[in-house]
Amino acid sequence: MKTPSARPENARLALLKSAAAQFHHHGFQAASLEAILEDAGVTKGALYHHFRNKKELGLAVLDEVYRDAALTMWRDCLATGDRPLEALVELLGRMRSSLCLESVEHGCPLHNLAQEMADEDEGFRRALDALMEERRGLIAAALARGVRAGTVDPGVDGMAQAAFITAVVEGAMGAAKTARDPRMMDMALGVLVTHLESLLPGRAEVAPPPRPGSSIDPQNNQTR
Repeated sequence: MKTPSARPENARLALLKSAAAQFHHHGFQAASLEAILEDAGVTKGALYHHFRNKKELGLAVLDEVYRDAALTMWRDCLATGDRPLEALVELLGRMRSSLCLESVEHGCPLHNLAQEMADEDEGFRRALDALMEERRGLIAAALARGVRAGTVDPGVDGMAQAAFITAVVEGAMGAAKTARDPRMMDMALGVLVTHLESLLPGRAEVAPPPRPGSSIDPQNNQTR
């Protein structure tokens, strides 16, 4: 076992990071507390000093580790500015460029946890739903700013689009994990880019057919 952390706050952080990795790779229920302790380099006493049980540790991981990972890039992309479609296309482009087998092998931690625990524990279900709702809210608010600025078609329903966008991203990650093939996610995100282009002013009612690899030209809002 690794040398235990000297400071309690260091031990708590080590536990959270170790548990987050174990839950992601093995699932919440299969993850072993012994493996978490060994990886974190802390004692069982330190674990129970900070968390009453495994569920409390899991909820803390969800709130303090997975939450930041799930929201930070969306918040950085969409918190300000009045051209949300371009910002979303850029974000999806970054996701696509970073895809590899390792990046999809274990899937999305949130999606995995939702699949495993939403029906098993109401506390996990509520916490997961609140996090997903926060992400949908970021997208919907950004699209509403775009509508007001004239960069998004006024007929766009921001909340409906936010639900669709997040569902595609999460579902694409799940499909890529199942297939062990990052191309599954790349293709789905490519079609999502085309969908976002259809939300430009004057184009929301009749969406063009999917054209993989198309993108929005930030200079003139024309597709290419």
